[in-house]
Amino acid sequence: AAQIVGVNVRRTSATAFGLGLALAGASGSLVSFLFTFFPSGHWQWIALLLALIVLGGLGSLLGALVGAFVLAVVSVFVGDWFGSTWQPMTFFLALFLILLVRPQGLFGQPLEAR
Repeated sequence: AAQIVGVNVRRTSATAFGLGLALAGASGSLVSFLFTFFPSGHWQWIALLLALIVLGGLGSLLGALVGAFVLAVVSVFVGDWFGSTWQPMTFFLALFLILLVRPQGLFGQPLEAR
């Protein structure tokens, strides 16, 4: 519709994208003054997110939500029953079991052979 009235859609899209990148870069630079980030120190968050994605199934938003809920509940129970030392193990164990039993995840579609 914008192209019909003479707006250069490609240039407008590129400008909006560039402004978004500039704002994201500037805000990231400003936040870096307040918080430190060590990529090697955040492996537990990366493992948690990977376990959630694999548990739910790739490409399934409902699966990711259900996976997050299930892992959160299981993690809390493991922390209460066995102590907080064992909580990170919950995600790796869930990841291992799901990959062993159902590689496509709970809600993922099985891959077709080529």
